[in-house]
Amino acid sequence: SVVAVNICLYYLLPLTQLLFRIAGINAVTPTSHANANANSRVNYERLSAGLSPCSCSIIEQSVNQSVSCEFCLIVGVILFILCCFTVFRFSSRQLSTTCGVQAGQKWRLEHGLARSGTEYGPLTDLPDWSFADGRPAPPLKGHLRRKQERETLARRIVMLNSEVDQGIEMWREKQEGAKRMEEHKKSLLLKPKGQRLLKKKSQC
Repeated sequence: SVVAVNICLYYLLPLTQLLFRIAGINAVTPTSHANANANSRVNYERLSAGLSPCSCSIIEQSVNQSVSCEFCLIVGVILFILCCFTVFRFSSRQLSTTCGVQAGQKWRLEHGLARSGTEYGPLTDLPDWSFADGRPAPPLKGHLRRKQERETLARRIVMLNSEVDQGIEMWREKQEGAKRMEEHKKSLLLKPKGQRLLKKKSQC
């Protein structure tokens, strides 16, 4: 949109000049127009002292005409910019500004596949060509690199899983040891005797 606005502003002045020429106004560039306006004012100041009121009014009308022409040019520029802004504002509704998503990513994840076809799979892992007699092509550098990375990742996963299993086993053994220690402490307590023993047996 920024590029389009720059293009519109680049072609704005020639189009405005063409419109003013069609309307019968000699539109010029802003620099030359400002120079003409300044010259008209200087001539008006120089001649106003020695001319008649009629001549002064004619010169004043020419100056006002140049000022009105400059005002029309500015108004045309502002209106054209507003029109361009309105057009770009309504046209931007047809553009999507969401983040990029891999095609079929949801379906791939639901079926246990990679998020994209470039992570792993037959199109990525298998060679791109083969010999005429059916022999597979030698692996490329990218295939060897990905294979090495996956082997390293698999070894790390196995190692971490074994560490987790070992930690869980040690925790269970610790819990069982604490339970046996508690039962042993209970077994060392004094046993009820006499009437209490008979009462306990009767309750059982």
